[in-house]
Amino acid sequence: MFNRKFKHGQLRVSGFTLIELLIVVSVIGILSGLTLTVINPAALRARARDSQRVSDLKKIQTALEAYFSDYRSYPPKATPTSYYLVSTLSGVLVPGYISQLPTDPNGYSVVYSCASNFGYSYRTNSTTGGTAYVLLAKMETTSVDYSKCSDTSISNCVTFGCSTCLTNCHAVQNTF
Repeated sequence: MFNRKFKHGQLRVSGFTLIELLIVVSVIGILSGLTLTVINPAALRARARDSQRVSDLKKIQTALEAYFSDYRSYPPKATPTSYYLVSTLSGVLVPGYISQLPTDPNGYSVVYSCASNFGYSYRTNSTTGGTAYVLLAKMETTSVDYSKCSDTSISNCVTFGCSTCLTNCHAVQNTF
């Protein structure tokens, strides 16, 4: 890499100086930093988890509709104030209608809360078997692709008292 040439009795070494190497390393660092801010891997992971939540609610919705076609009602909620998806639906939907109930990609299994953690919520209009329901999931990102409780197409949000969840939520309801 280094060429040693003698010119008039002096040793001459050609190569990169320390300053040139520092400048190249600095430029590479700046470019990689800009690339990471443009790509934003944390936001990509959040959007992927949100897509999984939408998919999970669709799976649960399909299982609920199959249950409704057999019993002409949706599964009841455990108690009037309990909206725990896993405890409410696992006994009636698993394994006949769905192999297992999905859980939130962040690992939350608690009830969905508009103000805090993530999770899935099932709300219906009866403790013995309802004619309507709404499924909710809290999202990490905001997107126009999500059906929010503020959308007029999700009328059950008002019926079941979850109309306060206007942002960062995705809602699906019974098809009829």
